[in-house]
Amino acid sequence: MSDRLSVVAIEGDGIGHEVFKAMQRVVDVVMDHRIDWIPALAGLECAEANGGDPLPQVTLDLIRKHRVAIKGPTTTPSGGGFKSVNVRLRQELELHSCVRPALHIPGLAKSRLCDLMVVREGVEGYYDCWEERNKHDVVFAHARFSKAGFMRTVRQATRIALSRHKKLTLVLKTNILKEWGALYTEAFNEVVDIAVKCDGLETNYLHMDAALMMMIMYPERFDVIVTENLFGDVMSDAAAGLVGGLGVAPGACYGDEYALFEAVHGSAPDIAGRGIANPTALILSSAMMLEYDGFHHEAQLIRETVLRTILEGDRTGDMGGTLNTEQFTDAILRRL
Repeated sequence: MSDRLSVVAIEGDGIGHEVFKAMQRVVDVVMDHRIDWIPALAGLECAEANGGDPLPQVTLDLIRKHRVAIKGPTTTPSGGGFKSVNVRLRQELELHSCVRPALHIPGLAKSRLCDLMVVREGVEGYYDCWEERNKHDVVFAHARFSKAGFMRTVRQATRIALSRHKKLTLVLKTNILKEWGALYTEAFNEVVDIAVKCDGLETNYLHMDAALMMMIMYPERFDVIVTENLFGDVMSDAAAGLVGGLGVAPGACYGDEYALFEAVHGSAPDIAGRGIANPTALILSSAMMLEYDGFHHEAQLIRETVLRTILEGDRTGDMGGTLNTEQFTDAILRRL
């Protein structure tokens, strides 16, 4: 492992600039400035400045060169406009497994007791579909689901589960979507077979609607959840709600060659530039990034310090505090 780390840095849109700078301040201190930030562009502001392209080829080339990227939130137009930058990044880089931890944050009134992870297939399904609208105002959506594609995600989820409490829950909707459900179930069973027999992995299955209800009612019963793309999007946001909202929810997307770390929340243009955004999600995402690159001590130091800062009452407004972005970051740095 190299003593230095090179990371492609994509600030994104809206509050992305503010939370990204806060994250960089924390990582620079923890890493003793042994990190090289490689600036790159993506998002709505990038599209407006570069002839309509929200994800330039040079950004993709930089990620392929340096292998690791961290990204602030990007804006995706509703309805028409360009395709989501997040979706394009996952598909272009084959980031097949999106991991969303949901960990209890002591001191936050809205944070439930839980420690679970949602692992979501990242490149297939209805996020890789083409739509047709005919003259009768009927829309047909054609999606792609592959056994090989889901097996990659199940392998990632299995590795995570074996490193935690060895419990893995498959979430689909096999009673309604039968062929697709059967295909993904086959993929799941083939991957986990050896881990169940040799490593003590416990597995179970839940329909998506039942799983969502159970996760909200009894989050402590879950360890690692693996599911398809759309269901995982819904479940990971719901899991974030269990621990305090998207402002404290980190995320990562892993492929066989590259990894992208990101905040789960949006670009919040209504508060952009006001200096009040909560950088917790992106700071915790940076801890996942450092862990991925082998800097385990530094990653744990970030997590522990952020949680202690919140527990001791230094918080941004959305967490019930009075601090702005810079003051909250200062509070973290004081404890470091």
